[in-house]
Amino acid sequence: MILSACLYLIVLSAPLAELLRFEIMDGVFIRFMDVAVALTVFYALSRKPGLMRSNYPVLLLIAALLLSNIPNYWALNTSGLFYALRSALYLCLFFVIPYLIQKTKGHKRLLGVFMASLAGLTFVSFVQYLLYPDLRNLYYLGYDPHSFRLFGPFLDPNLMAIIFTWFSFWLWGTGHAKFLPLPVAALLLTYSRATWLASAGGLLYATLRKSRLAIPALVLALLFVTAILLLPRRFGEGTNLLRTNSLYGKRESWIRGYELFIRKPILGYGFNNIPALKPENVGTGPQVRDNAAYGLDNSLLTILVTVGIVGLTAYLYLIYRLFVDGGLLQRLMVTSFFLHSLSVNGFFAPGVLVYFVLFYYFSALTQRR
Repeated sequence: MILSACLYLIVLSAPLAELLRFEIMDGVFIRFMDVAVALTVFYALSRKPGLMRSNYPVLLLIAALLLSNIPNYWALNTSGLFYALRSALYLCLFFVIPYLIQKTKGHKRLLGVFMASLAGLTFVSFVQYLLYPDLRNLYYLGYDPHSFRLFGPFLDPNLMAIIFTWFSFWLWGTGHAKFLPLPVAALLLTYSRATWLASAGGLLYATLRKSRLAIPALVLALLFVTAILLLPRRFGEGTNLLRTNSLYGKRESWIRGYELFIRKPILGYGFNNIPALKPENVGTGPQVRDNAAYGLDNSLLTILVTVGIVGLTAYLYLIYRLFVDGGLLQRLMVTSFFLHSLSVNGFFAPGVLVYFVLFYYFSALTQRR
């Protein structure tokens, strides 16, 4: 009973990932979802301690993230250590969620609650786009000044976009294609070009895997491109599909990450000690809070800088196992997530990781192989 309640708590708290967030000390934030995940993980492990041995790829990545701080003890600080511990906690969901699903009775009702949660997330995101389209007034809190884009309760269009990509794949793969226009429209209104390309990569894999999907995927792609051309354009860079500012910013971030990586390629600087490095090396200054200070615009580069080749090997092994062990729908999600992470540090975003784990393991209950 309690295990089932924990799973429902995770599902219902996921849409609130960034909204219910409180600063408990300088640079240390705690979310309602953090508490929900911590209670769930600790309770599940207390019931079945052997769960931690059920997913070696995840254990390897957790070990790499935490042990990387030993040779980099000089850079440890409270916020960085909290970030590392939180990331390890969220990674535990890869073996906790399957266990909770197994122990939960009434999968049909569980999936119904999950769908309702996604529907609520979509509705709130559309309301945000219509009534609160400008995030510039929260710039002082460290959020990027997105305007006239759908950024939803995650307050970031790129993070919302990958979730709507998975939602679209989920509806398509589970026989609920009649609801596809809603998440697809939300995905379009994020104006997230990186996520559009990641979605295209997932569709391309689907057509290569099953040739009968080629025509439906082509039709969907053509409709999507047509919709992109019809998207409203507003003043500013946000809705400009030819914008280059973000591309130059990513390029600088990648160059900076590469320069840091080649200095300490094996174990990196420790996870997650990027803010402890010199400001001129990581591009974070003291004037304005930066919520992206703990990562670069690429999850792989973030891992390379903080955990080095050892951490990247563990990460790629986890992605490989998730891909190989999954069905077609799960592989679509893994493919799109990996491609998305090449341009956005989405792997360590708490809400995104929670949704990925939920989509991945819930897909096993419904997908048609």
